This record gives sequence, C-alpha cells and structure tokens, in this order.
Amino acid sequence: MQVLSKIKEFRDHAGPIYDLLVQIDSNRFFTCSGDRFVASWKSDASGQDGFSIRMDEVAFAMGYSPKQELLLLGTASGKIHVISLSEKKELRLLDAHKLGVFSFEHVEAENWIITGGGKGVLNVWKAEDMKFVRSIPLDVSKIRNIHHNGNTLWV
Repeated sequence: MQVLSKIKEFRDHAGPIYDLLVQIDSNRFFTCSGDRFVASWKSDASGQDGFSIRMDEVAFAMGYSPKQELLLLGTASGKIHVISLSEKKELRLLDAHKLGVFSFEHVEAENWIITGGGKGVLNVWKAEDMKFVRSIPLDVSKIRNIHHNGNTLWV
C-alpha cells in the first residue's frame, strides 16, 4: 500500500478554496478562493508563479479551454470571466447562468465547454470562442459537478 504524504502547504489565500484547476500543458495550477482571488501556483510546490486575478466577487469554479489557453472563472452571480492566459487579460464577461456557476467540463471531441449552475441548467459553449450553443434544463436545484467520459455526461 502506497502512503501519501504532504509535500507542501500553502496558506496564501485568506478564505476557503472553492476550486483547483491543473493546467495540464503547463507547470502550474490555479486556485480560486472566498477571498476573491484567483492564484496561479508552480506545480513543483515552490509557491505562486506571479500571476493572480483580483475578482469583484467570489469565483466558485474554474474551467480551461486548452487550444485557446482560456481560463474560465464562474462566479456566484452566474457570470463567466473568459481570461486569455497568453495575453493575461480578460476577453469577455458572459452572463451565463441565473445563479452561480459551479462546474465546467471540456468535451474535447466536440470542442465544447459545458457549464453547470444554479437553477439546474447546463449550458453548452463553443470552446474556441465561448459562443453560446444551447441550454439544457434539468430537474435539479444546482449542478455542482460535471464529468464527460466517451458518450456519457455525468451530472
């Protein structure tokens, strides 16, 4: 049996961490917190890498569109901030859901980003430019997590 051990502990956020996103094609990961900051960290556990975003409101969830290097930040009010990591600037601010945005999933085969939010609605977006495709209402109050595997979408 393999034993897990702590490598490093970061205490730089002043609030709870709501989401963690690993950027697979890079040596960093992101956290979003109740302190209204999104921070970027070095994956070697040596600390922050100098890129952070101060939000006007709390971000509950993060997503990533790999081809365009877009960081997607879902807020408590239902907005999505579309951030270009290569340009280090916000490209768009979307009114995505009526309540909070709680989850993101990239469907590579279709090149979609699917978001889940309050009021139990899934929204589908084109990953290359975050243009809206369609909404799928479900009979639930909030969609907290989405996972895609093959032809199945787990909600």
